[in-house]
Amino acid sequence: MSTITITQNGVSETRDIERTYSGTNTMTVRNSPRVSTVALALEIDGHADLDGIYNYGPIEWSQSGGDGRIGTQGWNSESNFKMWFVYDDDDYDPAGDTDNDFLWLSFKNTSEPWSSLSSRTHKVQIKRAVEYITLNR
Repeated sequence: MSTITITQNGVSETRDIERTYSGTNTMTVRNSPRVSTVALALEIDGHADLDGIYNYGPIEWSQSGGDGRIGTQGWNSESNFKMWFVYDDDDYDPAGDTDNDFLWLSFKNTSEPWSSLSSRTHKVQIKRAVEYITLNR
């Protein structure tokens, strides 16, 4: 059993707390996502089948329950940017790095596609990020 002290209007009171909950809590980040984000929500203009949650993998981001992907060709040290693009494994529309309407540039070497979302495209909107944290049990 743990305790917590609550102070209100100068009066302190200690209460016992039984911590029996274990699990995962999901929270939505309203501002720029943090580096630790493992999932993000996208809206793709003209491609409702690609809207949804994208989960981080070791190389790319994959759409949960769908065929969408967020990929990169890696850091271009000559031009000092990293190109990100959305593509669809089902019908290849959008086609990724060959479809200028669905790609954007990051001007720093990062593994987060939202990190420097350029205004080059308005077809990809990163609406929110979803972070998973483990609660203190």
